[in-house]
Amino acid sequence: MKIVGVFTRIATMDEVEILKDFSERFGAFTDGEFFSYKEGDDQLPLLVAHTDTVATIPPTKSEILYDHRQKVIIRKPTTTWNKWDAEPLGADDRLGVAMIYLLLQQFPNAPALLLNYEECGGYGAKQAASVLKEELQRYPYLIELDRSGCRHFAHYGYITNEFREFMLSLLPNWQFRQGTFTDISILCPAIKRCGVNIAIGYYNQHTPHEFVELQHTMKALNAVQKLLSNPVDKPFVCHSQVHHFKRWAWEDYLDDYEFQWELPDITTKEIDTEEWLKEFEF
Repeated sequence: MKIVGVFTRIATMDEVEILKDFSERFGAFTDGEFFSYKEGDDQLPLLVAHTDTVATIPPTKSEILYDHRQKVIIRKPTTTWNKWDAEPLGADDRLGVAMIYLLLQQFPNAPALLLNYEECGGYGAKQAASVLKEELQRYPYLIELDRSGCRHFAHYGYITNEFREFMLSLLPNWQFRQGTFTDISILCPAIKRCGVNIAIGYYNQHTPHEFVELQHTMKALNAVQKLLSNPVDKPFVCHSQVHHFKRWAWEDYLDDYEFQWELPDITTKEIDTEEWLKEFEF
């Protein structure tokens, strides 16, 4: 799986390094701190992910462990006596970034926007919405890759019946759920476009128990590939939140997370990053 090597490489970088790397590899414009934007075909959805995580220290290559049998990625548990030393894997949202890297190999004309500071209140999204507002309005809708779980979309009130029907016509086995916050909850109202956040297969985010279920990640990749293979000739405009969208509450926050406190029973193996990256050519 190419995603393993790409994720491992990106997970070990810091936020600004990723913005710079994305700019250099895909010819994207970056302000060096808040965002990196790659323009694309105006009939394709804008792909969005964020580069920051809640981890204070990114994992090293040797700390990222992969089970080939169950296709699960975790961060090596801490060996210190202090459990508070443990750090999350950072799949929220380095996994989404890695998926965009792969998708741009297959769909080089797709537009993409990487953002920083989502975990701090979405300051990267606010900056991009201010600087790139007219540019981002070129695209018909937004797809963020920053959601735990599998086979569902989170929305933040900025959808229409027409957009819902369009999505379900292409992906009939997927579900819509209400989310609490991510970058598109800032971008969608700013540029008046519909958007959803797709579940990409990480679990237990923001905890040392975070892990990636790659079979679920591949379902999300296949779904986005299908969306990118179906260009649209008019935008899905959304002027305001749908009336049934609930305001944020603690119970919504907890519902937004899919926790599995028991880690998979796996036989871990350190990832040979260079071996995995042999197939990942730019």
